[in-house]
Amino acid sequence: MLHVPSKLLLSALLIIAARQAQSVKKGQFGDQCEANDFNGCDPGLAVACLTSTCSCIYPWMIYDPDKNKCLSTVNQQCDLDYNVKFLECVKNSQCVNLPNENGEPFPQCICNNNYSPTTKQNCDDPEPDNISRNDQLPKICCPNSSK
Repeated sequence: MLHVPSKLLLSALLIIAARQAQSVKKGQFGDQCEANDFNGCDPGLAVACLTSTCSCIYPWMIYDPDKNKCLSTVNQQCDLDYNVKFLECVKNSQCVNLPNENGEPFPQCICNNNYSPTTKQNCDDPEPDNISRNDQLPKICCPNSSK
């Protein structure tokens, strides 16, 4: 039978524990992170560490709690490659190639049929917003119409 000294065994366990701690789940939207820690937030959720909080990587994006990730709003860049899906579109919209200002194809989000682009602070709220200058940057989304 192999006899391993307890100090060696303890050292090995500490190394394993330290490596597992490094692979801990990265921060999600709204989680605290260390400023300039580019590895503190989960890039697969389209979040990055901005002002010590995991926030959407681009200002035009909005967090969707149902998908648990940040999504591109209408007229903004998206991913056409269904295998990537890093920059997904907000609810009730889709990613299509439209010409940019140079006439080159540019993938961007547009509202699905029967939905209209609306400037909103919260894309899930069906009521229209009264947006003031002091509010956060408004987003353009495709909300369900109010009843």
